[in-house]
Amino acid sequence: MDESPSSTREKFARFAEQLRKLSFPSSPISVDLARFMADALEDYLAKCQEYDRLICENPESAKSDGVVVRPPLPTLDAAFGLAPKRGRPSDPNRNESIARHIFALRLEGKTWPEIVGIVNDPFGPQRDESDIRKIYRAHRVTLMTEEISRRLNDGGERDACEDGSGGS
Repeated sequence: MDESPSSTREKFARFAEQLRKLSFPSSPISVDLARFMADALEDYLAKCQEYDRLICENPESAKSDGVVVRPPLPTLDAAFGLAPKRGRPSDPNRNESIARHIFALRLEGKTWPEIVGIVNDPFGPQRDESDIRKIYRAHRVTLMTEEISRRLNDGGERDACEDGSGGS
């Protein structure tokens, strides 16, 4: 299937148009699915046109250091909502176990440079101190709340046992 990007885009445009024209309820696919597909394809095509316009208007767009900068090429994954978003991970709890480890190290009195050395797996992804701090900050309130609760519960049980009113 050696087709040019422009001919593929033309087929996408025709397909989106046909999806919008399907007669419902006699259509073999649902209205929602047809709209979803048509919206995603039209979004992709609009972004492709914008990309082409930007490239044509300014083919040698460059930063001051001479590096050519181009906008990101649109993808179907992004149009259909399948591409991960830039920035924070899609799963906010993804780094929770790392944050718990960092929290425990902070409770032990470790410094940030020491924590970076301990947390970074020599065979895994290497994170700098700012990344380690971001992971910690994202979970800090929850971890502190759990620690305070744990200390209150531990203290309450120990006090009850010491005064003879609790325990066995």
